[in-house]
Amino acid sequence: MIVDAAASLIQPLADDQVSPPCPASVALREASASTLRLSVERPRRGTAVVTVRGELDLLTAPRLAEMLGCRLRGTLRLLIVDLSGLDFLAAAGLSVLASARLRAEQHGIGLWVVTGSNHCVTRALTATGLDRELSLSHTIGLAERAHDHCGRRGACV
Repeated sequence: MIVDAAASLIQPLADDQVSPPCPASVALREASASTLRLSVERPRRGTAVVTVRGELDLLTAPRLAEMLGCRLRGTLRLLIVDLSGLDFLAAAGLSVLASARLRAEQHGIGLWVVTGSNHCVTRALTATGLDRELSLSHTIGLAERAHDHCGRRGACV
């Protein structure tokens, strides 16, 4: 009987305390998602260049994953991901790159990552060992030439 009385008191309090999503957290999520800018160019047949600018983090990585996934289901021979304009690269972004590498390999598509002289990108890739797993280039042009000359993994034999 005491338990029933206590439960009747607790339940209304719990219902009253349920609040709608905080507008600030929704705004923060939307602001973070807008800090990633993606664009795609097709400089030549069979090649796509995805340019990534801004912040690649837990909230924005799914957008890049979706864009790369669409390209990796197509008929490309070469996909270049230009990260030279990133301001921030988190673990979630690195995970997207690692997954894209595996998918590209499965589909016989060359995947090159352009780092430019971007320290935040090269540091993250080196710290995680992805610099040894991905084909890296300093520029888009060098990535295209290396792919044409050396193949999709960048290993000239």
